[in-house]
Amino acid sequence: MKYPLDNTVDIYGEDSEEIHDSDEESVLIIVPPDNDLEIENEHDMEWDKTKEYSWIIDKSVTPQSLTLDTGESGTFNYTLVATRSVEETNIATLTGVATISNTGNTTLTNIVVTIVLKDAIGSTIKSYNTIIISLAPGNEQTIPYSFKGFNPGAFVAPFKVVANAIDGASGTNETTQTVPSPNVTEIDENAYVQDTFDPFSVAGLTLVGNEYKEWPVTTASWTQSYSVTVANAGAAPGEYSLHNTAVIYGQDTNDEYDRDDETVTIVVSDTVTLEAVVEAEFSWKRSKVYSWEVEKEASPVSITYDLDEFEKEIDYTITATRTLESDVSEHSYQGAVTVTNSGLSEAENVKLVIELQYYDGTNWITIQMLPEVSLGSISAGSYKVHNFGPSVFAPVDVSAEHKVVVIASADAPANTADAFYSSSLGVTSSETTNATATLDDEFTYIPDGFQIVDTDPEPLPFPMELTNTTIVQFSITLRKFSYSGIVDDVSYEVGDLGAYLSATVSGDMAGTYPGWCIEVNTSGIKGPYTIVDIYDGGAPDSKMAKINFILNTYRDGDYSGADYRHIQLAIWAIMEGSLDWSSWRTMFDPDVPKKDKSLVESIISTADDSFIPGCGDVVLIEAQSSNKQNLILETVLDCQEEFYIENTATLVTETDELWDEAVVEIKLTPTNPETWIKEETAWAKGNTTFIDLGISNKWGWVFDYEIGQNKSQFELWAGAAQNDTSKGTLVGYVEVYNDSDSLYVKYTINEPGWVILKTHLYVGETNPTTADPGQLGYQSGDSGQPVISSSGVLSYTFEIDNGWTDGTDLKLAAHAEVAKYM
Repeated sequence: MKYPLDNTVDIYGEDSEEIHDSDEESVLIIVPPDNDLEIENEHDMEWDKTKEYSWIIDKSVTPQSLTLDTGESGTFNYTLVATRSVEETNIATLTGVATISNTGNTTLTNIVVTIVLKDAIGSTIKSYNTIIISLAPGNEQTIPYSFKGFNPGAFVAPFKVVANAIDGASGTNETTQTVPSPNVTEIDENAYVQDTFDPFSVAGLTLVGNEYKEWPVTTASWTQSYSVTVANAGAAPGEYSLHNTAVIYGQDTNDEYDRDDETVTIVVSDTVTLEAVVEAEFSWKRSKVYSWEVEKEASPVSITYDLDEFEKEIDYTITATRTLESDVSEHSYQGAVTVTNSGLSEAENVKLVIELQYYDGTNWITIQMLPEVSLGSISAGSYKVHNFGPSVFAPVDVSAEHKVVVIASADAPANTADAFYSSSLGVTSSETTNATATLDDEFTYIPDGFQIVDTDPEPLPFPMELTNTTIVQFSITLRKFSYSGIVDDVSYEVGDLGAYLSATVSGDMAGTYPGWCIEVNTSGIKGPYTIVDIYDGGAPDSKMAKINFILNTYRDGDYSGADYRHIQLAIWAIMEGSLDWSSWRTMFDPDVPKKDKSLVESIISTADDSFIPGCGDVVLIEAQSSNKQNLILETVLDCQEEFYIENTATLVTETDELWDEAVVEIKLTPTNPETWIKEETAWAKGNTTFIDLGISNKWGWVFDYEIGQNKSQFELWAGAAQNDTSKGTLVGYVEVYNDSDSLYVKYTINEPGWVILKTHLYVGETNPTTADPGQLGYQSGDSGQPVISSSGVLSYTFEIDNGWTDGTDLKLAAHAEVAKYM
């Protein structure tokens, strides 16, 4: 606040008392605002602890039964054990009043007051928050609070109460709260036990000690023992039960906490008492016999290498099927019964009955009864043993519990006894035949010039042990023009076989081959040699391609005036990179004439560095030596020869050896399509001719195929004029099949020397209206169908979208232009 102070001074004349002058001054007294709070906090704490006890009682007796003859007595000893447990409940309440005073000179508003109860390590137990809206200077406000329902034992004493008040000013007050002793309430800390016997009254039996009893229980673990004495003064034979119950109650609530009972048996013996004991065993002999089948399939069953194809993949599937031919079980049981007379007189005419039963889930059902057995008489204290079985039976349910029941009986004095032995059925001995098999797989024939260069998986998983039906799938990669091995030695003749060398090799690839040297200044031809794959899964390098071309042209007789010497010179020049005419021409006997240089140069210059051989062409084999002359050997894979790779799967069991083989046909494509010596039109043979349909006077057929039927096959005839197959050649077949997406029409040539040059196809739900191949609708190389190379193919497939439903009858006309090569 600001407080002004004004004053004035006047000067008067002494004689006249007139004011001659005056002056004023003002000063300002400023009292700054003072925001200040004070907190006082008073509190007290109470702690209520409740202990609720519970009790359990256990009663035991020894012995569980007494056998008393007339005049005998015995004692049952009872023991009671009571055990106490407790469950505590702790509830504490802290109440207090906090007084907030404004000791400043300004009014405070929205004062936030926080009161927190904490333990000695600072853990918050409870808290309370409130707001004082306004508090004038010099005023105070009391805030009562209460913290209820916490367990002091869960926190670290002593406790503290922290009160905070915050506005423009702030105040803090921390006070200590000691933890008081709890007010303890205990419920049923003590108990009492009541022990009661059921009424018992049997003539001839006297009991002492079976009266009602009650005991107080004042300790956490309490034990009490007592006895009951029984005397037999001539009771009738039999078994008599004595039952009693002990109950424990809470002393304060009289609530029952627990009870336990015991039943003992008093046995008054017969004069004759039979006892039966049976020991038995079940036998289950099981014999299984399995049979196996093995089936092997290859896909595809025919492969054709185009000219520039060197590797083909073949997939194999082996299915080994195990079948349980017979499963024979024989069930039997056997054992021994001991019948004892534990009475005081002889048991006369003792008989024994033995039954076999099984449990059906509700009742025990008899499935076999053995003939009654007579054991004769058994004197007092003696026994007899009867052995039975083995007896064969047919179980109703092998998973059910089975038991052997024995009943022993005596005529005089009459008495019976029974006993049983029970068990589940389990296989006790098992014999299996052909449960396992060994599957092996072997490639029994691979033609020369072909090698398996890869398998998937690698290595193949054979031999393998099989314990059930198994399908094994694997694939191989087969490479053409592929050779490998070790040549032990080479003997040769110069100038024989139209080659520089006539090389006779021993070891791998034994035989005699036209041979050539590929090094000039390396002398000596002597094994061992390593066979190297020149083609290595693809076209050879440019040098080998040129040599390959030269040797094929030479073998075709297209180098007029050339002999083996000119060819050897050309090979050296290609391998060395240049022709050393003057030095090399004299390395032969006789020398190569000087005038023939241009001939050799022409051979070299016209060699094709991208030449790839086909069937009927010279294929090169390279033999490499570590220190002698490297060689090229010639071989030819004849176009007319039938190549195949044969693979056999063998399945060996205990009693059988089974096998199945898969044979894949291998076809090669010739290099030069200009070697055709005959070209023909070919049609797939059907039931309807073009003449029948009235669409042409030329030969040809239409055939039917129903969508969804099994694969159908039709003969492919070339040159069958007037639809007379005796005038034509059966060159192959056409297969038709479909899946949900596509219709497939596959042409296959299986007549040696023939290839497909072009194909045309008609497919429709009605017969075609023309026999002109170019107007049928589909042809090779158009509308996404595969292109046929100029050298021809041995197999071709049309794939057409399947827009038909199963059962649709289609009409097809399948045409091909085919040719036979030299």
